[in-house]
Amino acid sequence: MVASFKDMGQEPLPDEYYGSLHVFTTFWEWTPCDRCGVRGEQWRFGLCYLQNPGLSPRYIKTLPDVVSCGSRAVPWKVYLKTKYHSPELFIQSCLVACKETDKVGEGVLAVYSYVSKLGSRPWVPQVPIQHHQQRLGHGLIISCPGARPEHAVAWDKDSQPLYRAQYLKGVNRTMRVFIDHGNHLHIRFTQLSDRGIYYCWRQGLRIAGFRLGVTSRGRYPASLSDPETRTAVELALMGYLLLTVVFITIHLCRCWCQSRYCPNFSAQPLLQM
Repeated sequence: MVASFKDMGQEPLPDEYYGSLHVFTTFWEWTPCDRCGVRGEQWRFGLCYLQNPGLSPRYIKTLPDVVSCGSRAVPWKVYLKTKYHSPELFIQSCLVACKETDKVGEGVLAVYSYVSKLGSRPWVPQVPIQHHQQRLGHGLIISCPGARPEHAVAWDKDSQPLYRAQYLKGVNRTMRVFIDHGNHLHIRFTQLSDRGIYYCWRQGLRIAGFRLGVTSRGRYPASLSDPETRTAVELALMGYLLLTVVFITIHLCRCWCQSRYCPNFSAQPLLQM
């Protein structure tokens, strides 16, 4: 997928023409602004389509001679010309006002914490806060509750917005913290500086927070539900399998060589005597 940012002067991929073949991108509608009251982002998703009078008549088409680039109606030679026209994500900034909502009543927040000082009022969060302790150096994936890939989802760390222009997956190959195309927040090799509250916005409303704590001590129980544990087990099994295959192959080659093609040198000293 190719991401383009309008604020940086970038434009979607241009249309391509190869004789009677026309390759272009069809975009969906803009998503709502992913934040309110502050600068946010909105985007629209585009898919590759082509127009060619030589398409197979066996397939039903919504428009005459127009199909998706991945359709089976596209001949192989035509597909080779369109395979580099990738799906697109076009992103731009936006700013909308927040809608007035009723005050959150007591008991609505499932989990909350407060920080207070003597003589001051305690701080109560406006959205549910979930607490999580992560071991130093391990990866973490955070999902926004109730969000789907087509929703406008945004992430903030404390008061710092994590804009897609800097944190979208693929913008920088060396990113340790990034947002994937399914709106999940990834933190690789957790560091002490990652501690804080990560707020999730969905369709322009901030709906949840995740208080992340990072610890460098204590036991970390291994579980197959952990992606890193699964990867370590898979690599260990693959290593044992490879060693077993090499061991068996060496012994089979020795047996095959001794029984058929390799000369028996042990009898030669007897003949010379």
